[in-house]
Amino acid sequence: MILYHGSFLEVARPDLVHSRPNVDFGRGFYVTPLHEQAAKWCGKFKHRGKDGIISRYEYDESRESELKTLKFDSYSEEWLDFILSCRRGKDSTDYDLVIGGVANDKVFNTVELFFDGLIDKTEAIKRLCYEKPNLQICFRTEKPILLQKKYSRVIECFANQQGLSLDAALDFFYHSQVYQLIRDGVSDMHCMSDLYLAEELRQEYAEKMMKL
Repeated sequence: MILYHGSFLEVARPDLVHSRPNVDFGRGFYVTPLHEQAAKWCGKFKHRGKDGIISRYEYDESRESELKTLKFDSYSEEWLDFILSCRRGKDSTDYDLVIGGVANDKVFNTVELFFDGLIDKTEAIKRLCYEKPNLQICFRTEKPILLQKKYSRVIECFANQQGLSLDAALDFFYHSQVYQLIRDGVSDMHCMSDLYLAEELRQEYAEKMMKL
């Protein structure tokens, strides 16, 4: 599955360090399978005079069994309760992955009205949800489940060449000089083919093994 993240910069390696607490599904890295939704997230930064950049990732759904997941199929009372708990900073759950609808831009006003007992949950849900279908996915774990598309291909190629597990290949990649060169845009490394980059990784890996 291809997932998108909207921000003011490209996010090569998703993490939780820069995530804000007390948002819809708690602290985490937010993505969506809907390009249009990611573009809306970018809009917030454009209004502040910043660039809007959509990062694209490959998500291996077969690994979802490794994660403790909470999924909301509709804008239900349970969905609203969870959002309110997270926004109040009272969420104590340990879910790795939360999937559900996106609350609209009027969420703060609606939540305040609900907190004050001026509207009930049914009315709050009606006000919070978009009319158009949308979806957000919150990764609340540091497990390397999300990878940028090109990085994913390079790491898989390198892992196959060296007979390494994907996790071992991933760890080496993000600590390699090759990754630093790609990240920093040196010598147009990000433009090189997947096989070329995998070969560069192989050589760097071989040199490291010789020093052990």
